[in-house]
Amino acid sequence: MSKKMICLACFVLVLGFVSNASAELVGHWRLDEGSGTTAHDQSGNGNDGTFVNDPVWAMGIINGALQLDGIDDYVNCGNGQSLNMTDAVTIAAWVKLNSVPPAFSVLIAGKFGAYWLEWRDNTTLSLSMFLNGAYNGSGPALELADEDWHHIALTYDGTHKKGYYDREEVFSEGATGAIDVSGNNFLVGEGHPASDNFNGCPDGLIDDIRV
Repeated sequence: MSKKMICLACFVLVLGFVSNASAELVGHWRLDEGSGTTAHDQSGNGNDGTFVNDPVWAMGIINGALQLDGIDDYVNCGNGQSLNMTDAVTIAAWVKLNSVPPAFSVLIAGKFGAYWLEWRDNTTLSLSMFLNGAYNGSGPALELADEDWHHIALTYDGTHKKGYYDREEVFSEGATGAIDVSGNNFLVGEGHPASDNFNGCPDGLIDDIRV
């Protein structure tokens, strides 16, 4: 099976388990541009990402990818209305991480105060959320910083959270509530600017982010 078909199969598999979620993408950053400083949103919603500092185009699992330095490289995709989901959300991406920073939390992608995919405490892949104003952060314990490509995805459908690692379901937990609407931008690879514990940036490659 080609890399492109594997990538599509991973996301379709995840969506198949999210019965209440729409399969329509609100954000899709293929990261195949190869030049320039904009990561274009292929979903049609206009959530294009702007490079901050010096992300570098690189070869990915499928065509191109972004290389982040683990220090201060990230992508700012803005705060478009389409990114303010309240009923359900799925975040999926390919990652190839080299190392982990000392920070407690490493953001992969998301909106602080609403929903975000993070690698927490160097061991746990978490879909962290605020549901009806209350923090909910949980997920599976995984090895990510092994310099290999992995497909990761976490979902919330209004009643459950599920986690997938290389196409296998590895986590399931009950959860309910509406996702808070946050005024923060959707970021790729940037830690929380107001917290030393939550400001970790990934060191490695990221490819084909879908929301």
